[in-house]
Amino acid sequence: MKKISESQYQMANGETGKLNITLLHTSHLASVVHNNLVLQPDPTGAYVFTITRSSGKIEFLIVTATFLSNDPQTAEYQLFLQDQSGTSFPDRVIKHTDPPITWQSTIRLVVV
Repeated sequence: MKKISESQYQMANGETGKLNITLLHTSHLASVVHNNLVLQPDPTGAYVFTITRSSGKIEFLIVTATFLSNDPQTAEYQLFLQDQSGTSFPDRVIKHTDPPITWQSTIRLVVV
């Protein structure tokens, strides 16, 4: 895995990655979808995915945060991608104070 920019990464076919989400001041899990497949967190809380498309294609992770009216304004979801070697890349932070239309984040995975 190589970070190109925020929410854009290069990965190889067959490579496995993890999406880790740190919840601050909220307890609602995010919804995570990889290529139309809803992911469930593993026992450590990470969302594990494997690249299946060929070189030159793009795969997507879609993360949808949920904030309730009683969540404090300081509530947020911090996104981190982790490669097979354990290197972690900080990505976007979804904040309760952001406009609701931005509570969904798309991560592009360019297959090399």
